[in-house]
Amino acid sequence: MTLQIDNYGGIHIDNKDTGLKVRQAKINTIVYSPATTAGALFKEHKMPEPRYSLSHTTPASGVAGIDKFEADILKLLTTS
Repeated sequence: MTLQIDNYGGIHIDNKDTGLKVRQAKINTIVYSPATTAGALFKEHKMPEPRYSLSHTTPASGVAGIDKFEADILKLLTTS
């Protein structure tokens, strides 16, 4: 299974769009479903970790790495 994040924050698994986006802020990582033209509103999804490193497996900072992010995204997708 391969998790990819495109240039616009779109989260893809095995080249399939999950419908989720991610945004990194200085103190947190935000995963959300964007608003759509069909009328669905922006929805932020609560993640188990406040911040993830999206470029490291085990970052020196101690925050959760990309492997944990992928596992949490998969869990979010199976429970949504």
